[in-house]
Amino acid sequence: MIRPFFALLLLDFFSIARADVAVLTQHNDLARTGANLQETSLNVANVNTNQFGLIFTRAVDDQVYAQPLVMTNVSLGTNGTHNIVIVATVNDSVYAFDADDISVTNAYWQTNFLSANVVAPSTPI
Repeated sequence: MIRPFFALLLLDFFSIARADVAVLTQHNDLARTGANLQETSLNVANVNTNQFGLIFTRAVDDQVYAQPLVMTNVSLGTNGTHNIVIVATVNDSVYAFDADDISVTNAYWQTNFLSANVVAPSTPI
């Protein structure tokens, strides 16, 4: 079985910028402009093929069509406080991954919203 992956694109292959601004809606704001006016790391000079690209992937249970959301300073109980990336799949699953530490490969939490006896639609491969 082929497992889809959530791929995270970040600045630079060797330095990972911390997620200091929450992105809680599609395109960053209620007007859906796509502008993140609080962004301090990414700009037209450093977002290019030499400094911007795939850093890592995370396994999820199906395809991700929705924009991943970022929440800053989330208290995760015994796991401490972290910036997280929230990812939803077409299989009605939601995951919370660490937004800053690529060594944390497992989701902090995952849940599925399918009702009992409901089978997720199959994804053609």
